[in-house]
Amino acid sequence: AVGGIEELSDELCRQGETVDRLQKAVRQLGERFQALEDTATPRADVTKPPHY
Repeated sequence: AVGGIEELSDELCRQGETVDRLQKAVRQLGERFQALEDTATPRADVTKPPHY
């Protein structure tokens, strides 16, 4: 029983580390996306073609 508990504990620890890495990656991607939005040129107003 103790071995099973240790295995579960180890797996939980690995999953926690994975969650931490994923959270960091999402935060970094969000920061990169925000930086791109901040430096992007404004979009021109979308106008309908004359035949509409």
